[in-house]
Amino acid sequence: MVDTAAVETSDLVFKIVVSGPTGAGKTTFIDTITQRSPDEPAERHLDTGDGSAVGMDYGTFAVADPTGDIQLQLFGAPGEERFRFMWEILAEGADGLVMVVDGREPDGWREARNQLNVLQAVAAAPGIVAVNHDRAPSTIEAATSCFASTGLQVIACDAADHTQVADALLRVLTATLQRIESDDEQTREADAW
Repeated sequence: MVDTAAVETSDLVFKIVVSGPTGAGKTTFIDTITQRSPDEPAERHLDTGDGSAVGMDYGTFAVADPTGDIQLQLFGAPGEERFRFMWEILAEGADGLVMVVDGREPDGWREARNQLNVLQAVAAAPGIVAVNHDRAPSTIEAATSCFASTGLQVIACDAADHTQVADALLRVLTATLQRIESDDEQTREADAW
């Protein structure tokens, strides 16, 4: 875990893009962790009848830190290729990425890699690949091999489990804070010259 005292975190807000193929569990991931008021509607998208969402999900997750509150704004990207233009728009200014993939559907992982290529071309942000549904060690090993070229850590994550989703987001936050700390250190070194 990064020493957050070294990074000024007083009331920071980070943009995290949650993406993945259709039906992978993006909406569940965001809904599991989202903190919304009781009067805010749970439905933020059109249900197609097959369990997939058309539209964009949004939620927030607050992290208490000794130096101040940190808020993660979660933007769920639609999984269909026809919404590629939205992937690029959502990736703009992203501080972190979460790619949710269905462990039971390795055929969809190529599609997920294509989404990651688009997202990473726009946002050079740290992130993770969260394997949902089938989280067996052999599945995680296969996913790690498949996503090795992306530079993202692959983890098992039940998108319906609050603790696992929180852990996944804290991994992304830690990587983001480490990147900020590293960027600040490089800036200080450059200024010293």
